[in-house]
Amino acid sequence: MEECLAGIRAVAEVHLEHNQLATFFIVAKLMEHAAPQMREILDHELFDLQCHTFTHENLLEIANDRAALTYELVDSKKLIEGTFGRAVIGLTAPGAFPRGLINQEPILEVVWEAGYRYVRSLGKGPQDSLPAPLTQPF
Repeated sequence: MEECLAGIRAVAEVHLEHNQLATFFIVAKLMEHAAPQMREILDHELFDLQCHTFTHENLLEIANDRAALTYELVDSKKLIEGTFGRAVIGLTAPGAFPRGLINQEPILEVVWEAGYRYVRSLGKGPQDSLPAPLTQPF
């Protein structure tokens, strides 16, 4: 936990030092263990705070489990919003996928119902290769 917080703090401090905007995608589980520290580090007008699920679960592996999707996508969003008093509208899918969330209607339904308005889910190439090829959004 201390290493994680130190890393977040280091990135935040660089952005503050240079007066540069940043988006932090937060794994909500951190709020259960370090909400005061996270608020101290990230509660600044330069920082856009969005979601990276509750526990960093692979969404494709739980795509047919509505309760698990709700926990990862809805409960995480609510916890981050409650901790910081700000709307969360963005989601970064853990791991990302070669085809993003194309044809993943069960996941996309929960994403939309939760109130997310953008998702970053494309992050790997064919056969899970890295880096992902540069492609246009879909």
